[in-house]
Amino acid sequence: MAPEASKTPVSSARQARVLFVDDDPVFLQTVAELMSDLSQGRWEILTAGNASEALQVLHSRPVDLVVLDVEMQAIDGIQVLSLLNRSHPHLQKAVLTGYATENYRAACLAQGAELFLEKPTRPEGWASVHAALQQLLDFPPERGFRGVLRRVGLTDILQLECLAKSSSVLEVTAGSVTGRIYIDQGRIVHAELGEATGEAAFYRLLALPGGQFVVQPFREPPERSIGSPWEFLLMEAARLRDELQAELHAEDKGTAGAAPVESTPAVSAGQGPDSTAGQVRDSFPSGQEASVGRAMVQPTAPAGPETARCVLEPGAPTSERQGARELLICDAHGEILYEWNCPERAAWVNVIEFVSQKATRMVPGDQFGEFDRLEMACGGARWLLLLRADRAVLMGWGTPLGSPIRPPAGFGVMDSRSRLIEWLRGTSAPSGVVLRALRFPDRTVASDVELRDLPSAWLEHIGRGILDTYEVLAAHRIHPDRLRWRYARGAIDCARREDGTLLLMFSPEAGVCAGAEVVEFLDLFRRGESAR
Repeated sequence: MAPEASKTPVSSARQARVLFVDDDPVFLQTVAELMSDLSQGRWEILTAGNASEALQVLHSRPVDLVVLDVEMQAIDGIQVLSLLNRSHPHLQKAVLTGYATENYRAACLAQGAELFLEKPTRPEGWASVHAALQQLLDFPPERGFRGVLRRVGLTDILQLECLAKSSSVLEVTAGSVTGRIYIDQGRIVHAELGEATGEAAFYRLLALPGGQFVVQPFREPPERSIGSPWEFLLMEAARLRDELQAELHAEDKGTAGAAPVESTPAVSAGQGPDSTAGQVRDSFPSGQEASVGRAMVQPTAPAGPETARCVLEPGAPTSERQGARELLICDAHGEILYEWNCPERAAWVNVIEFVSQKATRMVPGDQFGEFDRLEMACGGARWLLLLRADRAVLMGWGTPLGSPIRPPAGFGVMDSRSRLIEWLRGTSAPSGVVLRALRFPDRTVASDVELRDLPSAWLEHIGRGILDTYEVLAAHRIHPDRLRWRYARGAIDCARREDGTLLLMFSPEAGVCAGAEVVEFLDLFRRGESAR
């Protein structure tokens, strides 16, 4: 388990520990010297040449921040991010690469990176890199929210270790049972579980239904009992697992005398929600059924998908009570419990993973309380993402747009900056909004009230997190007009202009849906009419 993060910035409490991962030893030496000088001794710099070395460092000591390259031999940075995102969900991660493309950026953010930075080509650029990383250290993640993270499996670790030609020992524990898999320079050479050894022990370890594992430094095994290539071993383990599941599936079918219910229910687009109502009830504790928070999907007569109704809070506008279009329910590990009419379920699981981490890191829990939900609006379409300690629910309704509608360009960012600030401070805030702020593409911030207790760095940090969310959603072909982040003690409504300028509006008391005044204000800003 990751150590609990202090609410005090790391740099002011102790020396921060930063791990740089890159397969170029010359670059690692250079960046270590530069960052040590720029941090003036406030950072302890660690380096790793590949994923295996990085995992060993993380196992041996706590680390505050990992900075990865994208293009690495054998295993790229996106794969490493995916692994760290699952095995170390509370560890802050950044990408520092010479391949700063939009596709890489969106992929890295979706896999849990907090920052995506380009390697500087001039010496003065390193000061900006250091400043961005230092700001990330100044906002450590809060504990207490599990997030929605898919389980990392032994297969993932084994592939990483073998592809990187690493040497390590995987110690696997499930209940009172402990086993080990020995890897020597990318070859699986021995496995042991109780009295079993060799391939038999290896297959049993991969078939364990649960448990945990740690990566330990390599030590010589008591014997070398495995000679088959690791690719064959993993394929054979998958085949044996599939055969076992097929046998259990057949036994269940014979016992029930009817078609079996999948352990991870999935409903095709042509089925109505009524046909799997029992599966939804089985996914929740007794008495709760399909109720999550105050949102509920109520199956009605078997007339098809249009009969599903999205019931929001009593105060929700009538226009929001439309027929549900899609529904996805995951457990706390990202395993799908129920899916209806959701063809992009894999993409949505990635979005859920991203939001579950981003929401708590944007706003510390002692300021806004626990994160509750994210509302995404795009024309006539709506999506509502609810996060709980043990559940994540994604619900969509309305008609999605085939492609984003680009607002009028309005003024260029430099020309409109002063007019936008003048407009913001010269107009009345919508009812219930206590603070409005503009976050410009150059990372400067302007607000409509004097900030006494909230520094501009805090607003810039929130703005960067929201912009990252826009990028991840765009990677999944979702281009929202506005977002609403709802917490226990308030909400943040936001919209983005085409030039990248953000408008943020903070409300201490908020319902599920944004009020009509807030929506109108955000739409005026987004269309560029605010600066005219």
